[in-house]
Amino acid sequence: MDGYNILHAIRRFAPRGGDPAPKRAAFERWLANAAMQQGVTDCVVVWDGVIAPNEAPPIQPLDVIYSGRSRSADSKLLELCRGGYAKRAARTWVVTSDRGVQRPARELGFVVLGAMTFYRRWSTA
Repeated sequence: MDGYNILHAIRRFAPRGGDPAPKRAAFERWLANAAMQQGVTDCVVVWDGVIAPNEAPPIQPLDVIYSGRSRSADSKLLELCRGGYAKRAARTWVVTSDRGVQRPARELGFVVLGAMTFYRRWSTA
């Protein structure tokens, strides 16, 4: 899932200026907990940029990936879709509201959910 795409869509986590690190951390805690409640053992969030030196380590079952300085989270997500996750596309969700990622992910066979649809599903479960 595209971390900032979801973070900015959900008022509860949206940084609204200032340092986004505390909001990222709060979202990651929520996401890890929600994944465990859903019985999901492999949940990946991709953030734009590079990890800050003081970032907390990921919480299981969450895998946190930073796209790096020279690429976007969108391109990293699609790289993951075409790479290691390609063989399990039919049972893997790609969570983003970015149509530039949604279309190719669907074409690759992934189930695509917008940020709010995903949040509503996992918030009520």
